[in-house]
Amino acid sequence: MGDTGEMQQSEELQRRTDSTDMALDELQRRASALTETLLVDSSAFGTLLTRSVSAVMVQFHSQLILAATPPMDALFGYVEGALVGKQLRELIPERFRKKHDEHFHRFCEDPKPRLMGVPGMDFIGVTRKGDEFRVVITLDPKVTQRVSVIIANVIGPI
Repeated sequence: MGDTGEMQQSEELQRRTDSTDMALDELQRRASALTETLLVDSSAFGTLLTRSVSAVMVQFHSQLILAATPPMDALFGYVEGALVGKQLRELIPERFRKKHDEHFHRFCEDPKPRLMGVPGMDFIGVTRKGDEFRVVITLDPKVTQRVSVIIANVIGPI
């Protein structure tokens, strides 16, 4: 009787292990597909933006910068391509980051095109070296076939 119980426990453990392995394989497959999607979209946005004369960036709702134009890099004191992969909050003075995160979260709950930094609603950016300047920003949420992003046009310093 003891051998039968041990055998049943061993079989149950093997079933659970197999199930876990299948779930892990599925998660890895999904992660690979998402990575491929992001690379394709990143490349498409990057190609489109490299020719822009305006300061523009594309970011995810996580505030990760997916693409930026050369004028955007220059405006914030970075070499071309350096903003890609950075967090948006790095372009905002430390003292405003918590409040910005709250506003950004509300924007993501109700994503509609909007204007920021108009008189009475100042928006401050910070360069890589720590210099602050006033900017005007338009936010335009977009959904591609694969991912939801926010396109930001930045005018500054003003």
